[in-house]
Amino acid sequence: MKQLINDEVAYYKEIGNKMRETRLSHRRTQSWVGDQLDCTFQQIQKYEKGTNRIPIIKLDRLAKLYGLPFQYFISETKLLGYVKPPNNTLAKPSFPSSLVKDQQDNSSV
Repeated sequence: MKQLINDEVAYYKEIGNKMRETRLSHRRTQSWVGDQLDCTFQQIQKYEKGTNRIPIIKLDRLAKLYGLPFQYFISETKLLGYVKPPNNTLAKPSFPSSLVKDQQDNSSV
């Protein structure tokens, strides 16, 4: 289960990197993005560094601000298998069967 958590941290760092690249290519500041998403520039810094996870709804709003599809931010990450765009129903993460089995085994201990 710990590997899954490490992978998830890496996915959010990838998303953060893409957020930063997109912001810079559009010549926007973290303050501007924060104003658009109703949060502080410090929060945008944390999203871009992957320190904090950006909520899917904010990621969708960010994509719309830049005129991009939601999938733009997750298309090149492994996170694509974990989420669906906000307009669709959210999917449960599909874990490898070995992880599910390990988790079930641990819950009976």
